[in-house]
Amino acid sequence: MITVDQAMLENRFHYPINDKKCALWRRNGMTKRWKRNHNRFSIPVKFGLYDYGYITDENSREFHLPHECPVEMGVNI
Repeated sequence: MITVDQAMLENRFHYPINDKKCALWRRNGMTKRWKRNHNRFSIPVKFGLYDYGYITDENSREFHLPHECPVEMGVNI
């Protein structure tokens, strides 16, 4: 899970594909924060050359940091 503090500082994030592999997503811009709700954030990210998306406070449970990777093999694609 990505926290608000990690959303502001980290540049690389893992997304588990299966039990043995994680996809490496990279930051692609500044983190957007909301004034009325300090726990809300949106990080623009990219994977490879053509895949783009956002890590938000709603889907942050699906992502984790590379050094906290639960995948034992440590294989990145």
